[in-house]
This record gives sequence, C-alpha cells and structure tokens, in this order.
Amino acid sequence: MSWLFGKKKKKEISVSQKTEDSTNKSIEKMDQTITLLEKRKKLLEKKMEQETEKAKEFMKKGDKSSAMTCLKRKKQYEVQVQRLDQQIMNNEQMKLTLENAATDIETLKAQQQAAKTMKQVFKETGGIDKVQDVMDEIQDTMATANELGDALAQDLGTGQIIDEGELEDELDLMEQEELDKQMLGMKQTKVPTGPLTKGTATASKPVKTAKEVDDELAELEAELNA
Repeated sequence: MSWLFGKKKKKEISVSQKTEDSTNKSIEKMDQTITLLEKRKKLLEKKMEQETEKAKEFMKKGDKSSAMTCLKRKKQYEVQVQRLDQQIMNNEQMKLTLENAATDIETLKAQQQAAKTMKQVFKETGGIDKVQDVMDEIQDTMATANELGDALAQDLGTGQIIDEGELEDELDLMEQEELDKQMLGMKQTKVPTGPLTKGTATASKPVKTAKEVDDELAELEAELNA
C-alpha cells in the first residue's frame, strides 16, 4: 500500500558529536591503562628476579627457610604478572574494538554526506522524468535539424515539365546534320576522273598559319624602320 500513502521515509542514521568524542576519549583512556599495566608488570618481573637472587644467597648460607620465603614471594609476583598479562590483553582487545568503532563512525559520516550530495544532485536535475524530457527534446530538435537540412539540399528545379523524347529527337537531328556536312565535304574534295589540263591541274600551296603571317609582318616592319 506504499503506492497509496507514499513511500515511508527512511530514518536517517546519525552519530552525535558527543558519541564521537566519547569514543575517542575511551580509546585514549585505554592507551593510558595499558601503559600503566605494562609498567606494573615490569616492576613485578624485576621483584621476581630479586627474590630469585635472594633465595640463591640464602641457600649458599644454608638458610633454607629464608630461601623458601623468597620463592613464595616470587610465586605471588608471578601470579600477579599472569593476571596483568590477561588484563593487558583484554584492554588491547577493547581498544581495538573502539578503534574499529571510530573508523565505522567516520565511514558512516562520509557515506551519509555522499548520500545527501547525490540526493541534492538528483533533485536539481529534476529526477529521471525530467532527464527523459530533456533527452526527448534533444531528439526532437535533432530530427527538426535533419529535416531542415534535407529541405535546403533538395533540387529546386524550374517548375517546367521537360519532354525527354523531344530532346532525343533534337539530338538525332543534330547528329544527322553533322553526318550530312561530312558527306558534303568528301564530295567537294574528290579527285576528277577526266584528263588533267593546265587549267585544272593546279599545285596546292601550303596554308600559312596566323603566327607565320604575324612573323612576316613584324619582319617587314623592322626593315622599313631600319
């Protein structure tokens, strides 16, 4: 029924500054406690060594009773050292857990900030429907531009209907006229079949080109001006 009443708003996970400060202070306190326990352990280990040395001295003197007393004290110190080892281990484990929690807090804060930023970006874009509307507008504009380009590139023509058959007839007529001219030229240059006479037999002279005529005129003009 979420479609009827709208989506249920998700509760935002937040970590207060007080909680974050408390976590950091706890880590700092654990460091101090571990340091104190390690110092206490070293002190007891030193006392254990001292009691061992005392017991050896008493044994050299034949004082077995005093040596036994030293070993009993050493045993008590040893038990305390074992307890301190366990306490140090427990505190280190708790410290590690708190450090992981602090890291999780920072990670959560970063993810929440990123989520807010992305939400704001999506909001400003208008959502998927708005983006789809923009894409539709772009496609419509591109289609209009293509239609406009096609319209500008089309053949305008003259609006006159041309009869291609009539043009072919005209080409045939031009071809026939050209053939007639060629045939007429061949008839005019045909050699006579009768006997040649002085009147008819004339030597053909080479025709001068326009350049040769210009050269001769230039030569004559030069002679006159000399």
